[in-house]
Formats: sequence, structure tokens, C-alpha cells
Amino acid sequence: MKFLVIGAGGIGGLLSAKLLAAHQDVDLIAHGKNLEALSQDGLTFISPDNTTSYEVKVSDMALYEGEPDVIFICVKSFSIDEVCDFIKAKQFTKAVIIPILNGFGISHSIQEKLGEEFTVLRGLIYASSTLIRPGVILQDSDLCRIIAGKDDVMDDEELLGLLKEIQPVLNGAGIDFEISKHTKLDSFKKFAFISPLAALSSYYGMDVAAIQVPGEQREMFVDLSKEVLAIGEKMGLDVSERRVQVNLDLLDELAPTSIPSMSRDLAQHKHSEIDSLIFEVIRLGKKYNVPTPLYNRVAHKYNFQG
Repeated sequence: MKFLVIGAGGIGGLLSAKLLAAHQDVDLIAHGKNLEALSQDGLTFISPDNTTSYEVKVSDMALYEGEPDVIFICVKSFSIDEVCDFIKAKQFTKAVIIPILNGFGISHSIQEKLGEEFTVLRGLIYASSTLIRPGVILQDSDLCRIIAGKDDVMDDEELLGLLKEIQPVLNGAGIDFEISKHTKLDSFKKFAFISPLAALSSYYGMDVAAIQVPGEQREMFVDLSKEVLAIGEKMGLDVSERRVQVNLDLLDELAPTSIPSMSRDLAQHKHSEIDSLIFEVIRLGKKYNVPTPLYNRVAHKYNFQG
């Protein structure tokens, strides 16, 4: 089975390292200084247990000539148009495409951009890893879980068969892979966790440690979670008040030094995912008539005009 990982940041690097450690056939798409470092020195992966380096087959989009069976899209949401143009140009219609991005509704957008001849799943990942410098990935917890599928996946025998072939390969690489038929709900639950975390971390300019202890920041995380979950209820999704506690449990599993990538990007004045993670909540709140006062406060800091 041949894997193509598009994006060599924290998540793309993590998946590539785990697949390479399991001796899988992996190609990696990168750019800039990261591409240069990966080409010259390989991929260095620092896990909670050890540090390992891997030789990698890496290129930019223009030079890639492979025929993958599985494509993981691990870029930021603002790079989707470029990635879709690449996939369409290469005509990867036989590959299973699994987007692993922060945000809600992005897989649906990718499917619309590519067309129905491409197989695009809804995908999400629970993991904590960071590109600490070009070619070097730090994983600060053992958590690595992917949920992927479609709402009708259990009725699509061909697709379900493909996913059942992929599942043991990923599980054998230390990637907990779950096939789901409730992917809209699954992706919203992830969104309802990462969005409040990114909003709060960015607003206060802090890492996770300050939110893991009782106080104003933790209470604001709870209230931000409630605003997002209220939107989910209006959308007809089966979310409950217990989800707030689940969010807190997920928060407390993170390494105290963790910082959401959106927060890091904003602090470094880089292009960030603030539109898909923060501003989109406000737009959804207006669409479904759900007040979002705390999100409005965060967005105001970044001059959001609605």
C-alpha cells in the first residue's frame, strides 16, 4: 500500500514517521526550508520515548510522479485550493483521500472542489505534535487517533472494503484508525474542542498549562465550548452538555507546554487558520441564531469585521 502525505508539518510529519517506522511505502510533499531539510537530512522524529531519523522520499507538488493508494491531506485550511489543484491535475481518482485539517465542513468543501469522481472522506485526528524546526517533529504525547469515513460508508461495500484494508496497516503503525459512519458529528466534536482551545490560547497568548488549572482561563474555555456546542444543537447534531467535560478531559491529557498551531502562527505573524477556527464560529452563530459573545471578544482582538 502506497501512502502520500501532503504537508510535512506537525501532523504530516507525525504520520509519516509512524508509517516509516512500520516500513510502509510513504511519499511526502513539502516546500521551502522544510523540503530542503527533509531532502538533505531526512525526517527526525522526537517521541516521548526516543529520537529516530528516517530517510524520506520527499518532493514538492510540481515534481511528484507517484500513484498513491491513500492520500493524507495535512496542510492548513488556507492551502486547500493549491492542494485540490494538485490532486485534480494528477488525476488521483483511484486513491482514498483523507483530509486531516482543523475546521468544520472542510472535507465537504474539498469534495466539491475535486468533483464526485474523487473519493474524499471526512477525517480528523487527535494528536499533539509540532514542527520545531525544518525536518524535525516533536510529539509530546502518545495520542495518535484518526477517525475517518462517510455517513453512508457502511452501505458502500467497495469503500468499506478499502478502509478495512487500510485499518490494520495504520493500526500496525501505531495510528489508532477508526472507521465511522457519523463523520459529520465526529468532525464537529473535534471542532468543538480545538476551536475553543485555539481561541483561548491566542487571546491570552499562553500554553495549555494555564488552562489545566482552576481559574478564569479554564472557565472561559468551558464557556467557549458551550457556545460552539449550542451551534451544534441548532444544527441538529447529537451533542450534549457532557461534551464540555469531555473537552476538559481532552485538555488535561495534553502536555502542559502544548500550544495550538494557530496560536503559534498568530504570535509569529504568519498566515493562520483563524478564519476556519474562530471567525467561522461567529458566522455559524449568526446563521443558526446562536449568540457567541466570547468568540466575538476574541475575534475583535483580531479586527474581525463579520
